[in-house]
Amino acid sequence: MGRLRRWAGVRGLLRRLYAEVLPLETFVRRLQERAEGEVPPEPLVQDGDPACYRQLVERCLVGRAPGCKALPARVAFQQISNQSDVVARVIRRLCEKNKKNILTFGYSLMKENTYQLPCMPNIYSYLPNYTTETIRENLLWELILSRVGDDVMMYLLEHCALFMLVPPSCCYQMCGQPIYDLAVRNVTWSPAFSRQRYPRTTHSTLSGYSRRRFRSCGKILATGHWKKGKSRKQKSSKTQKPLDCDYQQTSMSCGFGEMKSIVSQPVTRTSVCRENEQKSDQCQHTSLTTPLRKRKRAGRRHKGAKRVKLTEIKLASEGCAKSHREDELIAVKSVGDTCSEQPSTTQMASGENDCETYGSKSTGNSNSKSVRFIHFERSFLLYCRRQLKECLPKSFVLNRLKSFPLGGRQLVEAIFFDSKILKRPDNTNPVSLDKRKKRLPKRYWQMRGLFQQLLKNHAKCPYLKVLRKNCPVLVSERVQNSTEGESDPPKGHREGESASQSCQDSTLKNFVTPVPEGLNPFPGTLEEELRKSENDELKGKDNEKQTSRDSSSSGLMELLRQHSSHSQVYMFVRECLERVVPADLWGSSHNKRRFYRNVKKFISLGKFARFSLQELLWRMRVKDCVWLRLTKDPGCVVSASEHHILQELMAKFLYWLMDSYVAELLRSFFYITETMFQKNLLFFFRKSVWSQLESIGIGKHLDKVHLRVLSEEEIKALQKKKCVPMASKLRFIPKPNGLRPVVKLKSVVGAETFGKNADKKNQYFNTQLKNLFSVLDYERMKNPALVGSSMFGKDDIYAVWKKFVSKVLESHDALPRFYFVKADVTGAYDTIPHDKLVEVISRALSPGKTTYRFRRYAIIIQTRNGLIRRYYKRHVSTSKEFIPDMKQFVTHLQEGASLRNAVVVEQSVSLTESNSNLKEFFLQFINNSILKITDRYYVQSCGIPQGSILSTLLCNFCYGDMENKLLQGVEKDGILMRLTDDFLLVTPHLPQAKMFLRTLATGIPEYGFIINPAKTMVNFPFDDDIPGCSEFKQLPARCVIPWCGFLIDTQTLEVYCDFSSYACTSIRSSLSFNSTTKAGVSMRNKLLAVLKLKCHSLFIDLQINSLRTVCINIYKILLLQAYRFHACVLQLPFNQKIKNNPNFFLKIISDTASCCFSILKAKNPDISFPPTGTSAVLTYKAVQWLTYRAFRIKLKNHKVIYKCLLAPLIRGEERLIRRFPNTTAQFLTEVTEPSLCEDFKAILD
Repeated sequence: MGRLRRWAGVRGLLRRLYAEVLPLETFVRRLQERAEGEVPPEPLVQDGDPACYRQLVERCLVGRAPGCKALPARVAFQQISNQSDVVARVIRRLCEKNKKNILTFGYSLMKENTYQLPCMPNIYSYLPNYTTETIRENLLWELILSRVGDDVMMYLLEHCALFMLVPPSCCYQMCGQPIYDLAVRNVTWSPAFSRQRYPRTTHSTLSGYSRRRFRSCGKILATGHWKKGKSRKQKSSKTQKPLDCDYQQTSMSCGFGEMKSIVSQPVTRTSVCRENEQKSDQCQHTSLTTPLRKRKRAGRRHKGAKRVKLTEIKLASEGCAKSHREDELIAVKSVGDTCSEQPSTTQMASGENDCETYGSKSTGNSNSKSVRFIHFERSFLLYCRRQLKECLPKSFVLNRLKSFPLGGRQLVEAIFFDSKILKRPDNTNPVSLDKRKKRLPKRYWQMRGLFQQLLKNHAKCPYLKVLRKNCPVLVSERVQNSTEGESDPPKGHREGESASQSCQDSTLKNFVTPVPEGLNPFPGTLEEELRKSENDELKGKDNEKQTSRDSSSSGLMELLRQHSSHSQVYMFVRECLERVVPADLWGSSHNKRRFYRNVKKFISLGKFARFSLQELLWRMRVKDCVWLRLTKDPGCVVSASEHHILQELMAKFLYWLMDSYVAELLRSFFYITETMFQKNLLFFFRKSVWSQLESIGIGKHLDKVHLRVLSEEEIKALQKKKCVPMASKLRFIPKPNGLRPVVKLKSVVGAETFGKNADKKNQYFNTQLKNLFSVLDYERMKNPALVGSSMFGKDDIYAVWKKFVSKVLESHDALPRFYFVKADVTGAYDTIPHDKLVEVISRALSPGKTTYRFRRYAIIIQTRNGLIRRYYKRHVSTSKEFIPDMKQFVTHLQEGASLRNAVVVEQSVSLTESNSNLKEFFLQFINNSILKITDRYYVQSCGIPQGSILSTLLCNFCYGDMENKLLQGVEKDGILMRLTDDFLLVTPHLPQAKMFLRTLATGIPEYGFIINPAKTMVNFPFDDDIPGCSEFKQLPARCVIPWCGFLIDTQTLEVYCDFSSYACTSIRSSLSFNSTTKAGVSMRNKLLAVLKLKCHSLFIDLQINSLRTVCINIYKILLLQAYRFHACVLQLPFNQKIKNNPNFFLKIISDTASCCFSILKAKNPDISFPPTGTSAVLTYKAVQWLTYRAFRIKLKNHKVIYKCLLAPLIRGEERLIRRFPNTTAQFLTEVTEPSLCEDFKAILD
């Protein structure tokens, strides 16, 4: 038991993915016990077996996936064939069935011009598979076969998954479907990880207070008052009305997504009873994370064949309080509850209820649960050029059908029959109509008129006129006319121009996520530009023939300020919808308003944010859309099954309207991109504006980078090579003072000429590129001196910095004065000569006839909070160092890479690659660095090709070689660090610092090395004869110097967090999480994951930082965490409020303190943190107090939202501070002074 306990983590992971996991001996014994016959089967393990055999059987696990084929009832434990024949038979059978199995990796059926393996008929091997070879040839497996027989062995290899445990805590898979495929489908939530715990000394003060404070949470939270809560009683509405749906109205988290059948036959009348609203004060905040089995307890009672009385869930206050678990979602009242709290006059008079809205449960056997997992694809909205014409493409469905008399019918077919969503497995929802069928089904036939009207409205809609009205552009008339096309008559521009000024005030008032005035990186306001434009028109335009390439920087900034705000884009889309979509399609003004609100949110989302169909359908009323019904008679009864069909049809229509129409409007009329200064916030530029910006950017890029146009003959010659070079695509990202070029490898040169073979060419090139990268990285790891002072992340910086600081502290009683030099290289990637680059890389590759072996493998682990992660790795080694045996390889990973509790799956082992082949590919890669701009190909004659995984590594090799030759010894008694092209020298010797500064400022032409004087910082006086010294920034001798996200104290060498990058930015634009399914859990996991990343050892290591510095860093990290908390709350879907479940949000804050303290202890393993009751400063209670104070400081700025959280936070903070000694309380108060957090005032949220 003690030995098996070492693999408890990996065994638990396997049990989550497989229906059954047993040791091999147990599995075989169970089969033998069921065997029938006079002679009992031979035991798998017997006396006298060798120790290696016993170890193999003991460490082998058998996993059976759900739905695994069972063995026949009668199994013969008899060996007929040898192990090699059994394995060959299984491989051939798997290849014939085209099943994915680790056993067949590297094997395939015979093809022409392939060599047949002698031991495997009709099978050939294209890659070695050492695991399969071990099973086939190992004598121990032959012994197992002799005791289990052919049938059991073939069953194990073909239908089961075998795992071999490797000490101390990992295993590798030997056969079966790869576990990384099962990690997506078969994973089940483990109860052990349903709650993530952090070590703590005592219970949370905030949690204890919240339990007492919210014991009668229903009475208090129903009104939002803390001192006095009054229940809100409403009269139940029992007005009988025609049935639109016959399902219960309950508290729902996913709205449309969760539906369950109640009755099997239609009923005629319904009476929705709201008696429980009189008792709603007992528990008004039913949690959405209550498991489905608990939500199903709601009573559904049949009162009669023609009358059904539906009552809402009734929960006692005790049961409600217990239902709020840590991993639950945020409580949200049902749609019916929300609408009934503030009913309109019409609703009160007519007695309407909202059981016909999305967010209610429905009937029928459907796959509508998938609605919560359907998201709108937003990535294709970005960077859409399409020749930068402001018009809808001819391929757009409305453009294709507007001239057809039967266009309405075809549009109905496209929306409802060809939809990508909600497809039924049966034949009741045909994907396409039979061509012989002349008429649509009656329901869809009646829709033709409405959609024909939509096509007519689309044909008449003056899109350019609407665009100019809502998104005016202050560029010349000539440029607009040249980019707008011929879709709109010239007079439309006059009307739009005259209306632009009148609509300006109204559009600017409705910003969704604007950049506030004073913090806009593009200075200047739109009103000023309008006045300037009027003056320019009066003066005339004498420079109309001036090209965009000759535009000045002021012209570039003027164009950058012409981006359209989110509210302007929304007003444009809204007016198009008003003109095109007939009013009857909305059904009611309520549905139209709901859709417009979702359009506004869709436009304002960040780059990586997601928008789901479930959010779009929330609170949409199906009953209002009469055109969906089969019978239009208002008095007609709508059964539950009919209502479910109406829901699906409405979902398909709204999905098409958002995904096809609204998204196409955005793609066709705007160039959408992120910026360098607002993180993931999207900016919308009209195509006419971006066309000019791109022309200016291309002109400047061609002047800056050494590019030569490729001729047709050169392109054809490149296409004939075995490894066709890939061309990079150029795009630009706006920054405060211009445009930043971004290059990314796209496809091989002349991809259109290769047709279907283009993908194979791309794959071959990428494989060679990855091999070269892996080899260079392997050489770097083996010989770190090749890259000099290069740092590859915070972990590298921390290791080097800690070693330096520890050495200084040990060798000096008093710290000496240190001299800092910070420098940044100008155009590092574009200036390195090719000759020098080839020389450096050729020397880095191992000399002689060295060959390399590449192994691709996958790692599957289980995180601390129960999530399963998959990582795909590549391992490189020389042929002499190669480890063919997987057991030894996994042992090597555990020793070298600190791998723990993981499952390793070998994917492939490629053949040898010589360094001569790698050098040949590298020369081709460098000499054929091709950039595609518009329709022309350019080759780069100087600099490192950008946009590939090699770019940063090649730059580090070159600058490392430069340091080894020209800057040797400059870091004497100090330290030299470089993050790609950002240098930092720390030395106690002033002559060394001055010499280093002079060397960098003079430049090193051999390496194309020139620093940017404006970004150079020193903390000492420098000589006046240094080139560019007038732009250097001299700091005081004692200061903090910024470098790569750190603030380093020049006297104490302590490291602070640098939050200047968050200035003038919105936290919401930089933080996104999956807010559709389990929004509360996603929010909590996201916040804790980000907290772990920010609590880096550089900031909280007490061996290199003082206690005061660590406390300041912790407080600032927690304060930023409070900003993130607020950003997440603002992004919660379905109108979820803090007051609905304050316990959950208080638990997140409490867990933040626990997580932060556990990280602090883990990062300081050599320091013992005293218990809470001692006089020490940094205890768990101190971290709690810092957390509560940070959150209180932020949340008090939004008292309306966080009223129910502020009181517990204040009370918890006061209780904790009274328990501290006076010195501790004074110390904590000092490190949280507002003057230390001035940089947070510039954050927009």
